[in-house]
Amino acid sequence: MDLKQEEQDFEGKWLRGQNNHHTNVTKHIVMLTYNIWFGKFRMFQRMKGIGKIITDLKPNVITLNEVTAENIFLLKSQDWFHKYKLVPPDLMRGDSYFVVLLTNFPTKSWKIRPFDNSRMGRKLLIVELGIPSGSFDIALTIATSHFESMAFNTKQREWQLKKSIEMLSLSNNVCLMGDLNLELEVDGEVVLPPPWYDAWLSLPGNSHDNGYTWDPSINSMNNDGSTKNRFDRVLCKLLDFTVHSMKVVGKKQLSPDVFPSDHFGLLTVLTLQGKSAGHASLADTTKTKSVVFKRPPNWE
Repeated sequence: MDLKQEEQDFEGKWLRGQNNHHTNVTKHIVMLTYNIWFGKFRMFQRMKGIGKIITDLKPNVITLNEVTAENIFLLKSQDWFHKYKLVPPDLMRGDSYFVVLLTNFPTKSWKIRPFDNSRMGRKLLIVELGIPSGSFDIALTIATSHFESMAFNTKQREWQLKKSIEMLSLSNNVCLMGDLNLELEVDGEVVLPPPWYDAWLSLPGNSHDNGYTWDPSINSMNNDGSTKNRFDRVLCKLLDFTVHSMKVVGKKQLSPDVFPSDHFGLLTVLTLQGKSAGHASLADTTKTKSVVFKRPPNWE
């Protein structure tokens, strides 16, 4: 077998989320975050498209944003859904749309923290998972949120990200992922306190330009005149895992002018590797002790 074939075989294994069940050790964690859009436009077709993406990629952890009673009902009716535990298990009553997490790992605990400054009812969902690792489980915290939208809410987003990082930083292994609504033209570069880092930008060859999850030049369902953005992000602080790879998903049309969502999703693969020295040194190039939005000139 040549080297290229070996690499393809390895890639296929982690994309399928296959772990070593004989030794009860989880080597790879496949995570998907997706804003699935609350819009009623072709919802039945779009939710089938979301389901196919999940069926094909077999993620271990899924965070969904803009979930409604209608679209979660359509997802629950699909075969793949019952292979996962839903958190929270009941609909968020009183909210027109909300965030959820699905996982096939054991869940140790979960909680929801509303943002005091949100006029849109935005919250942070925090779930602690137990990742099998031989004779013991490694704790991995996954948090998801849908931060305040619209450019003029940049100060609210900054506060929400700061509060999220503060609440999550006690965990050794934690990822915050979801539609953080970060707008490059208004929020600018987001500087995270070490050892936190932006998973997409931590990988060689990645930049804002090849990581757009909101792209009107591709997705014809984005017809509001907005610009390309990395609204959806994965931010990590990891001691026992490293970010192996990431890719943008959901960029194929289901039919003319119909995509699974107005956003694209992000697939992230973590590898169990011990202390993430490389990422720690990357983050240590900054001196900040808190989140900083380095806004561009004339951002107002």
